[in-house]
Amino acid sequence: MLEFSLNGNSYRINNIYAPPQRPERLDFWNRISISQNPEYINMIGGDFNCVLYPNRDRRSSTPYHSDPSSLQVFKKLTNFIDCYPLTSSNPLFTFSMNTQSGPLLSRLDYTFIDSSQSHLQTKTSTFYANSDHLAVKTEFFLPPTSSSNNI
Repeated sequence: MLEFSLNGNSYRINNIYAPPQRPERLDFWNRISISQNPEYINMIGGDFNCVLYPNRDRRSSTPYHSDPSSLQVFKKLTNFIDCYPLTSSNPLFTFSMNTQSGPLLSRLDYTFIDSSQSHLQTKTSTFYANSDHLAVKTEFFLPPTSSSNNI
């Protein structure tokens, strides 16, 4: 977790790397504690290693098998919203792999923000970063600070 102040605003960022194996990933999401501090702009992001919205964020010729860790993610993040809007019809694939039955495209990487601060999020996109995943970039509008100059 990273906490810092910038331009008069306080931020708390939790970076996630969930294990790629299903049993370890479920255990990880069962154990992790996500806290919010109302005095901070709270964000969570990283490699969740599971597909949260399979209808939009997964393409493959093989059927999707429900992942119980995705249910745990939603339970842990009930007060957060995904920075890539569900209303977007375009998937945001962050992982690809060639399989015997064809390519597998999926989104495993996410950025969430405290729902009370969702108005600060402006744009989410991906870019290549020397990794097996595309990097996720989320841009935020930083609210102006109020400064009082008493002369």
